[in-house]
Amino acid sequence: MFKDGTLPANAMVMMHQNKVVCEFYRTPFSSDRYHLMASVTKSIVAIAVGFAVDEGLISVNDKVAGYFPDIAKTPIDANLSLMTIENLLTMTSGHKADWDFEGLGTGDVIKEFLLTPVPNKLGVEFSYNTDGVNVLSQIVERASGVRFDKYVHERLFAPLGIENYMWEIERNGIINAWFGLYLSARDLAKIGMFLLNNGMWAGKQLLSPEWVKRAGSRLYDNGEYGYGYLFWRQRPEDSYAAIGGGNQYCVVLPKEDMVVVLLDAYGVLDTVWDTVLPWYDAGPPAEISVSFEMPKGDVHSESANTINGKKYSLQPNPLKITHISFDFNKYEVTLFENEKSCVCKIGFGQWTESETYADPYTALTQHYGEVHTPVFIAGAWQGEMFHMRMIFASTLMVEDMFITFSIDGSIISIDYKSNNKAFIDPDMVIDGVMCC
Repeated sequence: MFKDGTLPANAMVMMHQNKVVCEFYRTPFSSDRYHLMASVTKSIVAIAVGFAVDEGLISVNDKVAGYFPDIAKTPIDANLSLMTIENLLTMTSGHKADWDFEGLGTGDVIKEFLLTPVPNKLGVEFSYNTDGVNVLSQIVERASGVRFDKYVHERLFAPLGIENYMWEIERNGIINAWFGLYLSARDLAKIGMFLLNNGMWAGKQLLSPEWVKRAGSRLYDNGEYGYGYLFWRQRPEDSYAAIGGGNQYCVVLPKEDMVVVLLDAYGVLDTVWDTVLPWYDAGPPAEISVSFEMPKGDVHSESANTINGKKYSLQPNPLKITHISFDFNKYEVTLFENEKSCVCKIGFGQWTESETYADPYTALTQHYGEVHTPVFIAGAWQGEMFHMRMIFASTLMVEDMFITFSIDGSIISIDYKSNNKAFIDPDMVIDGVMCC
């Protein structure tokens, strides 16, 4: 299953009895790279709230509005005035779910949450709403007087030896605490072991075991196995997980004394119970690696001579790539966003690493400022079509571009395919014309 590359994941780390017993990486992913955690980030917020409760800075029974007198001014929504920190932790804030949450269009996630009417009774029904998690992070920040990312670093990341990470920033300048944390698979597994050991690390009790137990408990019915404090209960007895979009998982299995981390685990989580655990019981090797399939074909074509060095203006597209140019002497592609540009190497028969801001994920999200992400590219000519595959190693995006040109090279057509439809149209055609 692993050696032939059929495990539906780009990375996996298994820890048993506080030791890494197996790692799997699909090249070009690797153990030393951080990766978008997506909503796994929410579970880190639950841990941070636990620290603040342990320190006596806040209580789960505190009213949310009391921490934001500058925003939640009287008169305020009746349900909002009663909303507690526990309601935010359990997704029972009375707000509509994300997919029905209309908001006010302020561009400020905290104001959106606090000023939007709360239509449903508090503490009754699970309703997945992400803005409330950012509100939780700001409660911790306001109560502690420490910026949220620094607070998490000092109490969790530093003691666990986690240094290689990144937080996205929202447009209003606060930390993106609902979706924006990047960690490596190994470091996420460390956090899983910290939870498995009930908040203890290296012989020190960092977080109260009572908080860890409650966070991973079934407190509310979510239509599946149950929901705790921003953690999802799972099928095996006593197990729970931090789960993020694009199939990012950190599964804590107390009965098995094990933590399983899976990144980009396409398919269902049942893979862990039905395939991975039985496979482990059979005695896996310590480390395995397979590669993404590279484009197959030739290094050159007649079309390459015609379009080499030419710049094409592209029709408006969700990727925000306004122009594109190829240099097949150097095997490079230049991506433009109006006046900005980045040059990326293209490997033939190998993955070649570059850095780009033209990540299809960052193009669609709202973090503040320009984010450069590593991208691995391989390409090959298949007749007169050039196939270019781009793997964005810190996010969950894999792009395929099947590129054709008119006979005289004046027109370009890009048949674009993506592995993930959560952020972008996974199947579209982008046309363009030669401009210079």
